Amino acid sequence: MNVTVTPQQVRLILILGITSVAMLMGAVFFLMRAQLASEDEATPAVIVHPPAPATGGTTAPAKSHTAATAKTSKHSATAAAKKAAAARQTVAMRLATQHRLPFTIARALTEHRVVVAALVVPDAALDATELAEAKAAAEQAGVGFVTVNVLRERAGRSLAERLGVVETPAVIVYRRPAKAFIKLEGFADRDMVAQAVANAFGR
Repeated sequence: MNVTVTPQQVRLILILGITSVAMLMGAVFFLMRAQLASEDEATPAVIVHPPAPATGGTTAPAKSHTAATAKTSKHSATAAAKKAAAARQTVAMRLATQHRLPFTIARALTEHRVVVAALVVPDAALDATELAEAKAAAEQAGVGFVTVNVLRERAGRSLAERLGVVETPAVIVYRRPAKAFIKLEGFADRDMVAQAVANAFGR
């Protein structure tokens, strides 16, 4: 028995085959989507929140603490400086009383091992020149320097009398605790004063 298949039948078979394959693929795709959806619902979502930016409320206490610390340190330093100054003042008063020194010299001796004291008369041209030379030498040597007016300061007149100074200008180089180490009467330039300071240091 011979079966004859016409071209129309072949076309119909092909259409049915393609349709069946498409339906099968659609069913598989639908099942895969359903499975993935169920897995997504079963897995809890993890939400990561970024750290909140620092606000003024969190940094203000740190700044306030730093400011308070700095203020306390400054207050402590000021208190220490005042205490040290008061101690030097007490020592200077004791030196001035015990050694009959002008207070300016005694106070300078609390801060410097060697002090250059220029005994001068105001408005005297030579005394002004000596004053400048003595001050320059003291500054160069890094020692104390004071000026004593022998006319207006009672302690200055007393000092000149005790040291035998009969004329001004005069330079007295003091060494701790309160020793008049060298006396230079008359005009002395900065080199002479510098050498006297070096001698006071034992150089």
